[in-house]
Amino acid sequence: MRIRTILAAAAAPLAIGGVLLTATAASASMGNGNGPGQSISAYYWQPNGHALTGGQAMPGGAVPLSGGYLAKVTEKTNNLALNRGDVITITGTVTPGSTPFQTNPDGQYPAVGPNFRIFFEGGSAGTNPSSPHGYETQAWWVNGTTPVVDDVDLNTTGAFTLTATVDPSVTTWNDWNGSLTTDPATATAFLAAASHVRALGVSVGGGFFYENGVTGPGSIQIAQILVNGNPVG
Repeated sequence: MRIRTILAAAAAPLAIGGVLLTATAASASMGNGNGPGQSISAYYWQPNGHALTGGQAMPGGAVPLSGGYLAKVTEKTNNLALNRGDVITITGTVTPGSTPFQTNPDGQYPAVGPNFRIFFEGGSAGTNPSSPHGYETQAWWVNGTTPVVDDVDLNTTGAFTLTATVDPSVTTWNDWNGSLTTDPATATAFLAAASHVRALGVSVGGGFFYENGVTGPGSIQIAQILVNGNPVG
């Protein structure tokens, strides 16, 4: 099982008004982006809850949540080097269904509703981009701590923009077991992983966790995944 127990010491705050930006949002220059041309893949929890499905291609970036518990939506980035100070921006739209989205019950408490946030996966300790998935220091999430808030509440609707800076002194990130980049050793591991990124996008969860999955009618449309205003992939 991979990265189901992710939440760091501080629970991520709920989104306000549906769209939350990091404090660095204004510094990101928006490019045209690949839009529907990006090769977006979605990953769902298998019915037994022990592993994720393989990546399912989502042409145009439109991702249904009705196909099971959606865990993450990413763009393959082929060993992308994210440098300290780079700005990640992800835009899109949440389209609701007839009933609210539901978080996988494995999320437990606190009652943090279904949400998603910026996520990337690098090589093991940033040195081996083809290492097996699931090792500590490979997967990183923006950690939602005041005043830097980063998640989108899935039970709100409309357009969203997520922005994060690849700099532990600007944006706090955490790894799969909740280690925060406010710790110098963790920050070093984070920057190493960021130098060899193989997937970039959002992860979906609620309760205690960031990738335990959300389901229900409706969809997420990923319009752009940008680094410093340029499309990735």
